[in-house]
Amino acid sequence: MPSHPSGMTVSNRALIMLADLLRKNRAELRTRWRRLESGRQALLVIAHLRKGETYADLATGFDVGTTTVNRYLRAALDLLAAMAPTLAQAIEVARGKACVILDASLLRIDRVGHTAEIAGVRAEVVALTRGIRSFTTSPIVFSDLRTARSYLPQLGDESVTYVLVAVAPGAEIAAVKARINALPHLAAYTTAEMSARTRSYWSTRTGVGAGFFTTAVLGVIVGFVVVGQILYSGTLQYLREYGTLKAMGARNGAVVRVILSQALISAGLGFAVGAPLAIAMRTAMKGANLVVALPPALYGATAAITVVMCALAAVLSIVKVLWLDPASVYKS
Repeated sequence: MPSHPSGMTVSNRALIMLADLLRKNRAELRTRWRRLESGRQALLVIAHLRKGETYADLATGFDVGTTTVNRYLRAALDLLAAMAPTLAQAIEVARGKACVILDASLLRIDRVGHTAEIAGVRAEVVALTRGIRSFTTSPIVFSDLRTARSYLPQLGDESVTYVLVAVAPGAEIAAVKARINALPHLAAYTTAEMSARTRSYWSTRTGVGAGFFTTAVLGVIVGFVVVGQILYSGTLQYLREYGTLKAMGARNGAVVRVILSQALISAGLGFAVGAPLAIAMRTAMKGANLVVALPPALYGATAAITVVMCALAAVLSIVKVLWLDPASVYKS
C-alpha cells in the first residue's frame, strides 16, 4: 500500500488506475516532461480527495508550487469526470441492484458501498443518514419500491402501507387531504396527525406506554412515601414544640402552614436536584442517538405534580398536629 507523506494509506487499486489514466492522457497530449511523474501526481490527487489536504500542504509534501498542485488536480478531476456515468446511466445501473440507504449511527457503517444481506437479498449501501432511528433497535431502511418488495415477498406485488405525498406550492393541504380521503380504502394524515398517531400507537397499543406509565406511578408512590416519612418523623421530633405553640394560642391554620412549608421546601429541593439530572440524562441519551423530548410544559407539569405529592404526603403530619392536645405533651 503506497503512503502519502502524511502517513495516510490509500488504495493501491485506485492509485494504479488513476496513474494509468494520467499516463495515457500525457501520451495523447505528447507531454515531454512534468515535475511529477504520473504515479506521484495520482498520489497527490488521491491524498487531496481522501484527506482534504490543502494546496499549501500538498505543495510542501511533493516539493512543487501551489499553482502546479492546482493544475495537477484540475487535470485529474477532468479525466475522472469524463469517466463518470451520466445521471441516466447511474439510474439505469441502480435499477438492476438492490440499493438501500441506512443510518450510520445505528449500524456503525462508515462508508458508501458497504454490502449487507437483508432477508436473504444482497443490498448495497448507496447513501448514509445520521440520526434517523425508529423507536426500536431495528434500523429504518430506505429503498425503492421494487427492492423493498424483494425484502418482503410475503406482502405481494401490490401491497402498499404508506405513501408520502408532497403538496404542490399554492395548494391547500386541507383540500388535498379531503380529496384523498374521498378515495376508497385510503386515509390522509398531515405531518402533525401522523406524529400524534405514531405516539398514540406506541403509548396505547404496545407495552411501551404501560411501562413508562407504571414507572412514573411507582416514582410518585415512592416519593410520596419518602416525603411523608420524613415529614412525619420531623413532626414527631418536634411534637413538644408544636404543643407549645398550640398552648400559646397558635391557630391550627398557622401550624398547618408550617408543615406545608416544609413539604414545599422538600418539593423544591427534589425538583432542583431532579431537573438537572433529567437534562444530563437527555444529553447522555442524545450521545447514544436517542432523542428525549423535555419541553417546558413537561417541566411545569412535573413541578406541579411534585408540589401536590409533597402536600398530600404532609396530610398525616397535619392530622397528627391537629389532634394534638397540648396538655398531653407535657404529661409525658
